[in-house]
Amino acid sequence: HPTIRLGDDFAWPPLIYKDDSGKFVGIASSYTESFSRKLGIDFLPQFGLKWEQVLEGIKSRKLDVLPAVV
Repeated sequence: HPTIRLGDDFAWPPLIYKDDSGKFVGIASSYTESFSRKLGIDFLPQFGLKWEQVLEGIKSRKLDVLPAVV
């Protein structure tokens, strides 16, 4: 099954953010975890990106999904 690359700056609590341990958490994390279980696909958050890099990643197809937009 495919791995879906998630792009965001992960700085919008409670929707999408990284906790103190660096884990992807928030509302968007909850539904991507549910999709992963039900569809058998993996989601790979791409951390450390600025918003401009996220947009360029989507345009260039280096990122697949903006989880907070879905």
